[in-house]
Amino acid sequence: YSTPSELPARHHIMRPCVGYHWHVDQNGICLVRNSDGVEYHPTSGDLAAGIRHIRAQVIAHARQRAETRRRERTALRGLREAERMGLRVCMSDSLRAGNCRAGTQRWMLRHGLREGQHYRPADLLALGCTGDDLDRLRLAITAARIRHEREMERGYSILADHVA
Repeated sequence: YSTPSELPARHHIMRPCVGYHWHVDQNGICLVRNSDGVEYHPTSGDLAAGIRHIRAQVIAHARQRAETRRRERTALRGLREAERMGLRVCMSDSLRAGNCRAGTQRWMLRHGLREGQHYRPADLLALGCTGDDLDRLRLAITAARIRHEREMERGYSILADHVA
C-alpha cells in the first residue's frame, strides 16, 4: 500500500519484543534476534498467535538448528554414497533441521522447487546458494541424511517423515 488511506479497514501493528526487530529479506518478513541475528519467518497462523508465540518460534528453531549443526560434520561425510543409496531431501527435512516453514516455502519457490517433491542433494547444492541460504540448505541435507540412515537401519520409511 502506498498511502495510509489504501490500508484495509482492519489492520494491526505488531511491535517486536525487546531485543528483536522486524526485517524483510528475500524470503519475506522475519523477526530477528538482535544479539545474534537468528531469524524466523512467521506464517499467517504465527502472526495470529501473537508476538510472544513468534519469539518462542525464533528460540525453538535456533535450538533445532544448533542441534543439527552439531550433527552436520558426521552426516555430510559419505554424502555421495548415501545419495547413490537413495538419499533425497524434502521440505520436511528442512523443517526438521530448524528452518522455518515460510522461509523454506519462499526459498523453494525462488528456485522452482515443489513442496511435495524429493531432490538429490547434489542437485540442490548445484543451485548455487551462498551465505545463509547455503547454511540452511546444508542443515536440511544433514537432517535428510540422519532420517535416511534411520530408514536404512529400520528397513522402511515412515510417510509422516516426508510430509510437511
